[in-house]
Amino acid sequence: MKFIKVESSAISGAAHQGKELFIEFKGGKVYKYLNVNQSVFKALLEADSVGKFFNSKVRNSYFWKEYTPTKESVFGDFIDGLFR
Repeated sequence: MKFIKVESSAISGAAHQGKELFIEFKGGKVYKYLNVNQSVFKALLEADSVGKFFNSKVRNSYFWKEYTPTKESVFGDFIDGLFR
């Protein structure tokens, strides 16, 4: 999984794996959004405003849950390397 840092006042970065979109917020919490197509992830990365796109197209459109990466997870390794 490739985790990408984004320019946003609220969001630190995003990743997509399978049909799951991972969003890390500036406060450090990570949320996993389920059944998100790759095209939505690509549009998020290309949006003029990542935060506005997230709020209008993702936040209330997909089931989500808070995600806690572990040292064993690839995503956790990316977070540890990029944001901590």
